Amino acid sequence: RNVVLADRPSSPFDYAPLTSSPGINVFGLELSGRASFGLHSVFGSYTYQHLRMAESGLRVTDLPTHFTNLGSTVAVGRRQTLTLSWLLRSSRPRALADERPRMAAVGILNGNLNWERIWGALDGDLALDNVFGLYNQDPAPALAMPGDYPRPGRSLRLTARYRF
Repeated sequence: RNVVLADRPSSPFDYAPLTSSPGINVFGLELSGRASFGLHSVFGSYTYQHLRMAESGLRVTDLPTHFTNLGSTVAVGRRQTLTLSWLLRSSRPRALADERPRMAAVGILNGNLNWERIWGALDGDLALDNVFGLYNQDPAPALAMPGDYPRPGRSLRLTARYRF
């Protein structure tokens, strides 16, 4: 992909035009927000990207137009929090010469349980990614591989930390 650069330095209160390096015209919007309610919080982000090839005007392939992340963190005890996040990605088109169907849209639910001071200075996290084990894949170039790159299905991760 081509590099996208800001025309000048920007701040959160100022618009800085972005310039695509030759080849791709980019227009997009990113929104994010977070709200806290005591020990609980909700968060979300949304990205819209309108990517077109400069010469042909055709849509850039293999990238979603819409990408969203919604979630919430809830205190479930004095030292435990549960975070659920839902990642949503729109379908992705293929190159004109690629006869495979569009990459399907997908929504993946992830969960994380954080437990501080389980015992003394021991903390832990238990994360379950892709809770429902949905099939998910990333696009591979046409004729480069027999299929797309499969993403891992459901995965469980346990992390322990000890503070000295």
